[in-house]
Amino acid sequence: MAKKPELFAREATGLVREIGFTIGVIMILSHVIGLGWQKRAFQFAGPAPMPISDMPLGLPAMFWAFLACGIVVLITGYAVGYVTAAMPRSGGGYVTISRVIHPFVGYVAAWLMYLAEAFSYGLIGVAVFEAIMIFYNIALAPTVIEFGAAELFIGGVVIVWVFAIIALLGTKLYGRLMEVLFYIPAVITIIFFAMWIAGAMNP
Repeated sequence: MAKKPELFAREATGLVREIGFTIGVIMILSHVIGLGWQKRAFQFAGPAPMPISDMPLGLPAMFWAFLACGIVVLITGYAVGYVTAAMPRSGGGYVTISRVIHPFVGYVAAWLMYLAEAFSYGLIGVAVFEAIMIFYNIALAPTVIEFGAAELFIGGVVIVWVFAIIALLGTKLYGRLMEVLFYIPAVITIIFFAMWIAGAMNP
């Protein structure tokens, strides 16, 4: 009886992949959803650039932008997560790109991704406290809370170190934490949009 052909004929060597499809998709979505929409949502939650009656279904343009782009992001994230989960080795985008396109392309992409991660961690750490400041100023208006450069820097360093220490405890633990940090705001976002749509349908 002939043996069923495997997806990859060569046996996996080196680091064996520790994450599955779900964590892989969450990691991908976390990379593309993180900073931008959170900060912009807080920045533009206050002013109303046009009357609600002029908005499609009473929902602002930001909602429709999130919806349209979100569908594309979800499909892309699913595809990349599916391919990544099929790879027998760890190595992120390098393994996927090197096997699908070429090892050199995977090498260059992996280094570019490494540099992007190094820069983005600091930016996101600072932006978290910027978003908190913007949210506080909206929620506590007219009280104004200001974080200076020193406070933003210290807060960003603390966030980077906290998650760096958690990452050192192992991929599985870090993955479980990412699941919690992803599912809680995801559920809140779905409920928020459902309430938003319900309010628009029944003004």
